[in-house]
Amino acid sequence: MNGPDGKPYPGYWFATLKDVKAGDASLGELKVLVADLKPSLAKGDFPPADGALAYTAFQDRVLKLDYKNERVGISQPLKAEVPCPDSCGELTTPTFGRKGPPIVATTGLEVNHKPVVVQIDTLYSGTMLIFPTSVEKLGLSDPFSFCEEAILPVYR
Repeated sequence: MNGPDGKPYPGYWFATLKDVKAGDASLGELKVLVADLKPSLAKGDFPPADGALAYTAFQDRVLKLDYKNERVGISQPLKAEVPCPDSCGELTTPTFGRKGPPIVATTGLEVNHKPVVVQIDTLYSGTMLIFPTSVEKLGLSDPFSFCEEAILPVYR
């Protein structure tokens, strides 16, 4: 893989995986970026994992994230729109802050009966962070008045 300067970027390679399966779902052929995660794992910069898949691997599928049971459900490729099978939101990729990198976010959740857009945490920490700029908008000016109902438990 070449960096912005056109020179090979050390420690990264491209590869193609054939007939990738996740549970019962076949993801077919995937083009992947390969890197040695051992140094990052040893320093604690990356959570324990064998790797990570971008959301593009699940294009045209229903992807269900079960935070409580730390499971992912993947449908076969969809040939047409299907009705929402459960509690669904719309995935978007806004930037973090005004100029930050894109994040994966979803709709379909509420705090104090007000809709919120939340970043999806696929590392299954099961928490929700509410930024100070949103506290008053959500009627949470007393941060401890809603703690028992609004803070999601950590499922670890």
